[in-house]
Amino acid sequence: MASPGTPSPRKPKSPLSPSSPLSPESPGYAEDDGPHFEPLIPLPEKVESRTGEEGQEVLFCDRCKLYRYDSDTSQWKDRGVGDIKILHHPSSERYRVLMRREHVFKLCANHMVSADMVLKPFPNSDRAWLWTTLADFSEEVSSAETLAARFRTNEIAGQFKDTFDKAVQSRACKADIVESGAKPEGKHPAVVFDKGVTDDQKERAKRLELPSHFFGYESSSSEASSDHSETCASKQDQPTSNDGPEEISTPSKRQSIDEKKQGKSPGFTGVGSQLFATRNTDDDDGTTEVDHDGPRFEPVIPLPDKIDVKTGRR
Repeated sequence: MASPGTPSPRKPKSPLSPSSPLSPESPGYAEDDGPHFEPLIPLPEKVESRTGEEGQEVLFCDRCKLYRYDSDTSQWKDRGVGDIKILHHPSSERYRVLMRREHVFKLCANHMVSADMVLKPFPNSDRAWLWTTLADFSEEVSSAETLAARFRTNEIAGQFKDTFDKAVQSRACKADIVESGAKPEGKHPAVVFDKGVTDDQKERAKRLELPSHFFGYESSSSEASSDHSETCASKQDQPTSNDGPEEISTPSKRQSIDEKKQGKSPGFTGVGSQLFATRNTDDDDGTTEVDHDGPRFEPVIPLPDKIDVKTGRR
């Protein structure tokens, strides 16, 4: 029997049963019985990220270290470490070299493979290759770059060279097919003759820095007016069989007929003339009046009289 001064021994705790709410195996263990708060700003829906490589076939992919030649300092500068890829687009039949830096995934090489590219071995290395591209789009602005890639082993470097050379040969064959198909076979070249242009018209066009046949419409308009005048003359020569009343000829009608005979249009004076020309008519009193051929418009709101402005310096 224990004395009153000594503490009583504690009983060992029994293990929690699976049905207990404090047990990790209970169904309501992970549920939070606290208050629930709705977010003030709803989160947007999940956006699918696109890399621009969708629909392209990966012909080669391996880890390497990329260098760029700086012509200003004549040194090779490190551009990044990552997986370099040679991609093939089936629909356009184009090849592309693409490389992103590891962890940050920033572009360090992004250019098309052209038919004039040559892969050269790097000096004093059997697992590195260098090449030149005229347009590399890894930065914001495209620029011509000389790049070099160093691989872990010479076997991987050989695989890269084989894939790169196949892409170059494919682009060269494609260019030859396009050039051969663009040349017409069995067809003579078409010869196009310009309309007759006089030396004066050519000189005017040259002075105004225009094409030599620019004023060719003047010849065509004169030919059309001559044809029109011949048609009017032939119609006047033919006798009329109408027994109707004889048409009264007025001075304005006679003037329009005379202008038609001369090949002039009564409403438009022709090419090269001033549009809004002024005619000076001398009246009986010797005064000269200016008559405008264009329309005259009366002002809707009458203007006030002219006011003499005084500055106060007199």
